[in-house]
Formats: sequence, C-alpha cells, structure tokens
Amino acid sequence: MMNEIKSMDNVLSNLSLRFMSLQQYDEIIKFKKFRWIKGYDNSPQLHTLYPSPPSIHDSKSIRVSTADTIFKIALVNSNKITQEVLDTLHSHIFDCSVAFRLALVQSLLCVGNSTSLQPIQQLLTVEKESMAVRNTCEIVLYKVLNSKGFLDAGTFIYVGDIIDGAANGEGKMYYKHNGQLIYEGTFKSNLFYGLGIYYDDNRNVQNKGSFMNGEFVE
Repeated sequence: MMNEIKSMDNVLSNLSLRFMSLQQYDEIIKFKKFRWIKGYDNSPQLHTLYPSPPSIHDSKSIRVSTADTIFKIALVNSNKITQEVLDTLHSHIFDCSVAFRLALVQSLLCVGNSTSLQPIQQLLTVEKESMAVRNTCEIVLYKVLNSKGFLDAGTFIYVGDIIDGAANGEGKMYYKHNGQLIYEGTFKSNLFYGLGIYYDDNRNVQNKGSFMNGEFVE
C-alpha cells in the first residue's frame, strides 16, 4: 500500500492538485454559467483562470485516490497522520468535488480530533450537494465529541465502544458509502446484542427492542 505514494509529502502535494474550493466554485457559477461538463467556456477570462476545470480533470481521480490512501494509512498506522497533515485535510474538505470531499471526511473518521470539529461543522453549513458528505460529517462529530472508536467493516462502518479490537458496548453502525445509520444500541463481539434500534433504508425504525447474536429477539 505504501508503494502507492512514496511519502507523505507526495500525499499532500497530490491533495493540492487542481484544488478548487466550494466558495471559488460558487463564485464562478455566479459570474457566468461555466461549461463544466465539456470543460470549456466562451469567456477568455474564465478560460485563462481555469483552462481545465478541476471537477472533470484527471487530477480529480488522483485527489480521490490520494484521499483513499490516507484513509488506508490511517487505519493501519494513525501515527503517520500528524497534526500538520490533519490541518491540510481540514482545508481540503471544502473541495468542489463531491467524491473528494467524501473521501477526505471519511479519512477524518479514523484520525479526526478536536481540531476537526470547526471545519466539519463549517462544511455542514455549506454542503448542499451530497447527503453522504453531510451524514459522514455527522458521524465524525459524534465520534469526536463522544470520544468513540472507529472500525472499518468494508461495506459498513462502526463508531462506538471498542474492546479487544471489536465492537463491544454502546455504538452505531452505518453504511460506508452514504453514512446512513443502520443500527444504534449495544454490541457484543461485533454483533447487535442487547437493547437497540434497527433502521430500514428510509431511516424508519424497523425493529426496536432486544437483540441477540445480531438478530432481533423482541
């Protein structure tokens, strides 16, 4: 994995590639309807400033891939994510690419701390494009404010009490791709166990009561 990006300096450099903030994006849209999908505009001024829109440029894929790599590094060795790197992540979560914003906010699930609260709260106030980004921001806030642990289970993520490397105690489980809440309550050895609430895909309560070994009892 570490061969993907040779050093953290390269990671930070890749994050900055073709970076455009949400604020800059909004200003451009207000100035003139920029042809983002085709990647050009009839205005010479805009073409000079942004000859290749970062939302469709190949660098978008590089930025997203880099954010995913940070997430993987954070899972294996969170000590590599220094406060300097965190500060960089905080500034770049306001990127105009939804996929990039989501990947970076997901990385903060692993390594976010009290310094993450303000930028995450700010992103929540301006995020209008993606419910997945908003949901994941809420998860980061829940994790940091309540000093909870984090586990990546592939399709799912868990935020809550962790004992012996597993979900044990109070916690919540979410879909990873959109941050939607699936279950909140008590866990034992990574399974629903005890009192809890299970939600359907529309966030409606499907089961509420006692669970045992991952199954609803009553």
